[in-house]
Amino acid sequence: MSTTNLLDFALKSIFVTPQDKNVGTNERIISCLSGMIMCYTGMKNFKKGGCFLLFPAGFLLFRSATGYCPINKALGRDTTERNGIFTFTRDLMIKKSRADVYQFCKALENFPAMMKHIQKVEKTGDNSYLWTAAFGDQLVEWNAEIQEDIPDKRIIWRSVPPSDVENYGIIEFSDNPEGLGTEMRIIFMYKPEKTAIGKIVAKLINSSFERMIIHDLEEFKQYMENDVPGEG
Repeated sequence: MSTTNLLDFALKSIFVTPQDKNVGTNERIISCLSGMIMCYTGMKNFKKGGCFLLFPAGFLLFRSATGYCPINKALGRDTTERNGIFTFTRDLMIKKSRADVYQFCKALENFPAMMKHIQKVEKTGDNSYLWTAAFGDQLVEWNAEIQEDIPDKRIIWRSVPPSDVENYGIIEFSDNPEGLGTEMRIIFMYKPEKTAIGKIVAKLINSSFERMIIHDLEEFKQYMENDVPGEG
């Protein structure tokens, strides 16, 4: 691939957002330009040792094109621009009846069993709850209200301002077409506000946070199927 083609490929890929992206746009542009300069210098002076510049040049171009950096991953570093909004959707098939799964989830106090970063959910009224969550070492509280509750079908809640983190969630329940249990869909949203605590949370909500939630929900599935009484 020629230098021109490498530049074209890198520039076209700058705004692609792969699932594991952990390099921000500004860093990707800098990596692209630095990589191209190193690549050009290396090819021009190939016989004078310039060949040794091609590997780091290739790494910088890869970093630019994909938005992913294995060094960032190893260091737990993430410089992507996420506009402070985290949305998450996950489908689970749980080998329990729809009524059993709904009854467990209806009590939002049980939510820490689904996601470990949720420390506690306390009922404060007929449809209101106080949530406590840990984002790294930062504890955050917010009040939320049930917006919709259709037995065995859907639960929707939303945080009530003011709050450092806006939260919105939906859990939907349906029978598995093959009669194996319950299809459960979880939709979850966080929007950190532009407060001191909100800015801290925004930096911690990244691809690693998403993978942690996926792991938590897989453990929740096992917990529901093996430990929670019901029809089975």
